[in-house]
Amino acid sequence: MIEDYFDKTATVKRLTGNFGGDPDKYDYQTVATVSCALQQVSAEFAALVGGVFGRTWRMFCARGSDIKHTDRVTIDGIDYTIKGIDDQATGVFTPHLSVVLVEDAS
Repeated sequence: MIEDYFDKTATVKRLTGNFGGDPDKYDYQTVATVSCALQQVSAEFAALVGGVFGRTWRMFCARGSDIKHTDRVTIDGIDYTIKGIDDQATGVFTPHLSVVLVEDAS
């Protein structure tokens, strides 16, 4: 099963309004933790998705994980922006989500 390869934990953060009781303030709040695997992508793939080689990754996690295109993810203390989510619902492999991430500039 693909879950056997999920050796990392991702903290999923979602932009929420009314931060601190102020309706004009927005901030990212943790909404979930997700078991996952992380794999660096090739230079070609990074270029195709508008990422940067060496800073673009693919995260694999279970289908049904609470993660959206507008979320941010933190894995091992590194923050990532989501570039896309592909629901691998059918095929040879166990159904899963493939999430393209780009490391935030530090």
